[in-house]
Amino acid sequence: MTNGKILVQKFGGTSVVSRDLCVKRVADAVNSGYMPVVVVSAMGRNGDPYATDTLIRLAEETCDDVPSRDLDLIMSCGEVISSVVMAGCLRRAGFKAIALTGGQAGVLTDDNFGNAGVIMVIPDNLLALLSEGYIPVVTGFIGITSDGETTTLGRGGSDITASLLGEALKAEKVEIYTDVDGIFTADPRIVPEAKVLKTANYLDILRLARRGTKVIHPKSVEIAMRANIPLIVKNIRGDDEGTTITCGSLCKEVVGISHMTSLTRIDLTLSDNRKQLYSEIFNELEERNICLETIDILPFNLIFTVRERDVEKLKDILIEYDIGCNTIENCSRVSMITGVQRGNDNLLTRMVKTLMNKRIEPIQTQDHGDAVTCLVKKEDTEKAVLALHAAFVV
Repeated sequence: MTNGKILVQKFGGTSVVSRDLCVKRVADAVNSGYMPVVVVSAMGRNGDPYATDTLIRLAEETCDDVPSRDLDLIMSCGEVISSVVMAGCLRRAGFKAIALTGGQAGVLTDDNFGNAGVIMVIPDNLLALLSEGYIPVVTGFIGITSDGETTTLGRGGSDITASLLGEALKAEKVEIYTDVDGIFTADPRIVPEAKVLKTANYLDILRLARRGTKVIHPKSVEIAMRANIPLIVKNIRGDDEGTTITCGSLCKEVVGISHMTSLTRIDLTLSDNRKQLYSEIFNELEERNICLETIDILPFNLIFTVRERDVEKLKDILIEYDIGCNTIENCSRVSMITGVQRGNDNLLTRMVKTLMNKRIEPIQTQDHGDAVTCLVKKEDTEKAVLALHAAFVV
């Protein structure tokens, strides 16, 4: 067993491109007495040679219907390349480093290719390497089945890997390095006045992440909360402290504004004698990994929103059951996240009033207790986020 403090450091795709900065962060951790475990994403963004989306496009250009198993194999290549390159950079800087796949690091999953569920993490190999003085450089996003098949954990899976390893290794903290200064009260590209949340409760950030804040994956926050491991999100290029996420006090005001674009609203009408199809439809949605972003179940209507990429799969299901639907395309969901369960504060009414004053017409509204949301036209997204941040975020 190891006796030192373990720190998990995850470097995202844009961070991995700046390898010297990553090496400096690892060196700082070692100099502070930590034994770092590094998790890396594929290098760059869509269009770059080894980015995940580039690899997917490469596979799809050669075959119209690529098996999900094969897609996982090719998608894993970007992270494998990153881990080998990063380990080489660390060795060149004088450290003992070794590249590992997620499977070699002990991430065991089911065989739900493309969005595999983690069954367990067996940290024995990592602990042995740490005790020998190695810095493991682990591919994020990748796992392995009991049959030895390569799997991927879904979009943002490297964040999940980092928190899973932190939990399994009983790490003191998990650091997520990205190209922004932390988690903001709104997207700073839309709201220049948005502020970095210096400290936050797991639940506050989980609610933001689930409703569209893209800096960190919600499952990563869930795992860190379960293990009570501090999660720190910071900029690879700056010296700012970033956002530290712990079990501290919940925010009592509006935490922030999150948004999600590229949604389609679906309205199904079923007569009384066909309502039994609801459960069958939901089963089909689950089997095909179609996530409902909002849902209203009314006496004769089922109204929900899905991401645009899932619309065709959803329509295939409805055709199978001979169900027609009305759709509103090009929608966005804008959410105000509140830190605690609220009383009768009319927050949804105030939200709608604020939007209407800016001539933004809500398509659908929901009050979740810990958040209020409005569905708006995609072209109104930025105006809505700006208006709500100015009115409600202190």
